[in-house]
Amino acid sequence: MPLEPDIDGIIKSQVMPGLWLAVPALLTADMVRVLAVLQAGLNSPQHQEFVKQLLERK
Repeated sequence: MPLEPDIDGIIKSQVMPGLWLAVPALLTADMVRVLAVLQAGLNSPQHQEFVKQLLERK
């Protein structure tokens, strides 16, 4: 099932928490915005918890 972007045009993965993609920025090659949104997702508490769970499985 395709994901719908939020009000800011950001798609947030349901499989990998913290994987956030700024669709409008991707389409206009605004890489500064693309990377800023991606970094914000990777810094989110949801992503930190996801990584913690992955490391606990080792």
